[in-house]
Parts: sequence; structure tokens; C-alpha cells
Amino acid sequence: MDAALKAFGRVDVLIHNAGFLRNAPFEELSDEQIRSIMDVHLMAAFYVGQPAWRVMQAAKYGRIVLTSSASAIFGSVWQANYGAAKAGLVGLMNSIGAEGEKYGIHVNGLLPCGASRLGQGSDEWPDDFHDGMPEDFALVAPGIRNEFVVPMAIWLASERCEANRALYTATGGRFARVFVGEADGWLSQHDNPPTPEDIERHLAEIDDTTRFDQPRSVWGEFESIISGYRAEAKRRLDPTGL
Repeated sequence: MDAALKAFGRVDVLIHNAGFLRNAPFEELSDEQIRSIMDVHLMAAFYVGQPAWRVMQAAKYGRIVLTSSASAIFGSVWQANYGAAKAGLVGLMNSIGAEGEKYGIHVNGLLPCGASRLGQGSDEWPDDFHDGMPEDFALVAPGIRNEFVVPMAIWLASERCEANRALYTATGGRFARVFVGEADGWLSQHDNPPTPEDIERHLAEIDDTTRFDQPRSVWGEFESIISGYRAEAKRRLDPTGL
């Protein structure tokens, strides 16, 4: 950070992209395989992020891009350590993105897929790993190059990017928003706590993602729940909906 400040006089952008793989079945992961991944992928985001943050905070401007992974969001075998570390970056993004709003600091996450030394030549995969590869994978293979990731990274790091606390995938030539949401769910009655049997009876409602919300904070989740109870109370008072 000192070198960057000496060379440029300011720090406007941080892209945390350090990483490597230590793949193994969950039951065989050693402490070294777990901690080394956590230290580089997750803890390093704190080590480099905090000094950059202080500079950006003082300047009231900054763009931080945290490189997460589809392995964290969608899952991948033999990558429990890697997926957990990359999922930790999503939590970090959401928390410091909320803190940074009043300072003009935007924090977003990128889920890239590009051929690199990170994955090339690794034999740390199960023998049947490629059995799940979709047919016609060749249609997207030309887009699994770094040249198809860099444009999204540059845009997220730019002044023109107004997004904050958002995830984007750059995979196989497609660029898309990735999000976490919660279904409307089932509203139990507060006079009696529900039983496990009640949960099972209402599982279809709980699992139904036809309608969903994307809370912007822990309080946002409560706002969504309160809105549901208010709507339920209104329906009881006026079942006709008129």
C-alpha cells in the first residue's frame, strides 16, 4: 500500500484476486489444506483490504472487487475449503459494502471462469468429476478465457460502476447478476410456536420461490417479514380484498 501511495499518491481501486487450490475430499482435508486456503483467499482480503480501506475512506471514494467463485455459490466437489473461503468473501462484501456507502466506497464480487495456472494441470479432482459436464460444453469453451473476465473486473473497478454489494458472474462468455434471495415463505402464528410437523406440512410454501425478496441488510429481512404479517392481517380483516 505504501508503494502504491508513493507511486500514485492515492488508491482508488483494490482487486483481491490472490488464490490457489488445495482440493481433497472433505473427510481427508488436513489443517494445512484448510488454513492455507483460508489465509490466502479470505484473510488476505482483510490484510490488504484494511489499509486500502483507510485510504479510500479518507478520500471518500473507492472501488473494491473481491474475487469469489461459483464453487461458493453453487457448490463443487472436493472444494470444501475453497468454497468456504470464497463464500466468506461474499459475507465480507455485504458487510463492508454497507459500511462503505457513506464514504463512496463500493464493494462488489466477481465469480470468474477463465483458464489460468490456478486450475491448469491439477489432478486434485475425483475421477468422475467431468461426468457432470453438460453436453455441448464446446459451445461455451471458447469463452473460458481471461479475456472474457477482465472487462467485468474493469467495469466493477471503474467510477462508472454504481453497483454496491452485488455479485456478477463472467463465465463462458456470459455476464450475469448472481443474487441471494429469500422466498415469501410461510408465516406462523405467534401465539403458539410451530412444531416440526407444522414445518413439514407447510414445506411447499416454505420452498416456493415464485415470489422472493432480496433484503439489503439484516433489518431488511425483518422489513420483509413485517410486510408479510401486515398483509396477512389485512386479508383477515377483509377476506374479499376489496
